Amino acid sequence: MGLCPFHEDKSPSFAVYPESGRWVCFGCGARGDVIDFIAGMHNVGFDEACRILAGGNLPSAKSPVSTPPAAARPVERPPEPDAAEYRALGEAVRVYHARLWSLPPDHPARRYLEQRKIDPDTIRRFAIGWCSGRDLSPAMELLRLSPSPFTTVGLLRGRREFMRGRIVIPDRTPDGTVTHMVGRSLGGDREPRYLSLPGLSRPLYGLARVQRQKPVAVVEGIFCMLSLERHGVQAVAVMGTALWGKRAAELKAVPDLYFIPQNDDPEADIGSLLNTSEVRRNKAAARWLEKLAAGGQVHLTRGQAATLRWILEIGHGRIIDLPPGVKDVNDLDQTGEMEAWLDEWAKWRER
Repeated sequence: MGLCPFHEDKSPSFAVYPESGRWVCFGCGARGDVIDFIAGMHNVGFDEACRILAGGNLPSAKSPVSTPPAAARPVERPPEPDAAEYRALGEAVRVYHARLWSLPPDHPARRYLEQRKIDPDTIRRFAIGWCSGRDLSPAMELLRLSPSPFTTVGLLRGRREFMRGRIVIPDRTPDGTVTHMVGRSLGGDREPRYLSLPGLSRPLYGLARVQRQKPVAVVEGIFCMLSLERHGVQAVAVMGTALWGKRAAELKAVPDLYFIPQNDDPEADIGSLLNTSEVRRNKAAARWLEKLAAGGQVHLTRGQAATLRWILEIGHGRIIDLPPGVKDVNDLDQTGEMEAWLDEWAKWRER
């Protein structure tokens, strides 16, 4: 562990893992491989970072240094949508939701949702839809709507629908106002698996509609959020969003938080983390790491490392581990183990 070069680090929070060739900072959340590190240190793009690694000259002294990689830097938040843009979002969700119900039961989108245990009630409650890529233009013509607000929020790129060929899951307020949406590909080689609207600031999915005086579970994936909600548990999905600034403040306002990490690839050494001042100051995080270490676990998974960053940033909350061999909450739903796990969670909360 060492001091992070990407923020004003007062105690060691920067870890390098030679076996995987990756690094992570548990203070500011920056992470990546050697290319990301060079790009951040010299404020250059991917191509230039590769050239430097290949033996090219370093950037001139005029170039700013020690800039976090783009994935770790705060960016200027787009303005809130105006009335026309909110209407565009709402109309798109209406069109996509109707299109999903028009699909035959054996359509890949319907089969995919069934496989992920997203039942019809959950589809209706969250207005989940399907973007065929052919429905927005006829709807705009019928309603005599300008394409401008659809383009501004990212629904359209030219004449092409941005979410084409994806399951669409909107984020809505309690009164049904659509504030954002995410599109999920149906698998195969299509990347990225998830798309968010490029014209809007990405939220913590689900936070706008939860009752904050009640317990809230924090998970990474949106299908994990849907699985918990399907079983009556309030949940929000981080979806790779950095928890700082406004987003952190929003979660800090929820008094009863439960963080549920994914079980995926190893990333961080538990023993080193237990020696950092950030962890020592957070009793819940320290107890969790001590429990994992006592059980013989040496490294945090990538999902566990993300959860640790979340709880250190928020400052409160409890961490609930999934059973061994289970990747995420949605896996529990698919294997039929969700009810039993929730019963154990309820008993744990009463202790």
